[in-house]
Amino acid sequence: MTESSSDNQVMPDPADTASTEAHIVKEVVEAFIGPLADAEKVKATEETKRYIAWVALVRESLRWVYLFAFAIFGLILLAYLKGDKEFSEKIIYALLGFVGGFGFGSRSQKKPAG
Repeated sequence: MTESSSDNQVMPDPADTASTEAHIVKEVVEAFIGPLADAEKVKATEETKRYIAWVALVRESLRWVYLFAFAIFGLILLAYLKGDKEFSEKIIYALLGFVGGFGFGSRSQKKPAG
């Protein structure tokens, strides 16, 4: 019996073929997904920097608002302690009118037109 040339060929192992194909697919997917993932990381970093800047701005703004409010209340207290109750009342009314101008204290439901 002579062996034919087809019998001499070694059949590739299916496990090796599958792992090689999986490796190729992995490389192709990483080639497409890698830049997108990097772009998402950069975007997240930029959004974080923007958020940190926004928080710093809000914190500084609130600091000035509180300073202004304490100065006004100090002025009211000073006027009241000096015995000028009418002046302190006028300051309080002016503050209430100022805050009311921003819409605080207004009704939440609008009156129907007509």
